[in-house]
Amino acid sequence: MEDVLIVDSGGANLASLQFALERLGASTRISNDAQTVASAHRVILPGVGSGGAGSVEHFRQVFVGGGVDAALAASVFHSGLIAVGELKCALSQAGIRVRL
Repeated sequence: MEDVLIVDSGGANLASLQFALERLGASTRISNDAQTVASAHRVILPGVGSGGAGSVEHFRQVFVGGGVDAALAASVFHSGLIAVGELKCALSQAGIRVRL
């Protein structure tokens, strides 16, 4: 597994997360330096929950403009605002790879 940067935001149990990732074979680093975080290939921000997206377009924007290959979503599905199938279909039509 490639290097994983764990962001030290000052409020999470970083040692447990680091230990778990290393047991899975990841090489980890912990940092709160903005340049280090910005240059990391894979980043985990512990303690961040799901929320904030309110439309299919928000998801498209994060994949196209955010340079990510995964995103967390829950509230839009639990609330019924967006159906999982609807989102996957829209992302696929936009050229974003999804598991259908």
